[in-house]
Amino acid sequence: MATPLSIQLDTPFLTVEEYAKRVGLSIRAVQGQIYRGQLPIKSKTKPNERTFINMLALFDEAASQIGYSVKVA
Repeated sequence: MATPLSIQLDTPFLTVEEYAKRVGLSIRAVQGQIYRGQLPIKSKTKPNERTFINMLALFDEAASQIGYSVKVA
């Protein structure tokens, strides 16, 4: 059994601009990752809504790659 891991996210969603700033990529590079399906985004109800990176889904993907499962409290 894996050792418990506790992570606190400051926000569940980030704008493309904020995500790019935090990871040190250009906005265009992040948009390319979204287009290629490499970054999870928040579901949109309208096509012209602003795009947000789903940080919880991104963390869940990373955790599962090292044998952890995410439980939201």
